Amino acid sequence: MQSCAGPNYDFDKPWPFWFFIGKTLSKAFLGNEDQLEWFNAVRVRDREFITFANVGRENSFDSREMNHDLDEKGIGVDEVDFLKPVPGERLKAFWKPARGIIDQKVREWIEDERGKEQNQEGDPASAV
Repeated sequence: MQSCAGPNYDFDKPWPFWFFIGKTLSKAFLGNEDQLEWFNAVRVRDREFITFANVGRENSFDSREMNHDLDEKGIGVDEVDFLKPVPGERLKAFWKPARGIIDQKVREWIEDERGKEQNQEGDPASAV
């Protein structure tokens, strides 16, 4: 995918584009470009799945606007799809509750990250 504005997409170094997308989504959907923070990404064939954490949740939208509620851990997973960029037009995106496999993978990443954090806190060697 090439961008119409902002950084061009580079398949070998996609991070600048991912951060640009995060700021764009954050501003468009949440009103603050710094509310979403990059969390993780995975490439599956010719698609990329990029996850962002909502770091400003107290200022966030009501999750019911997304047609689903947050779970007991405060996690809500949404999927955002982009239409093919058209030069001279705004980037068009839409969101929906994530498909089951996407929701599952994001939750696995979160649990894995939490497990790593807990292991580092309890490991005296990591304090050095």
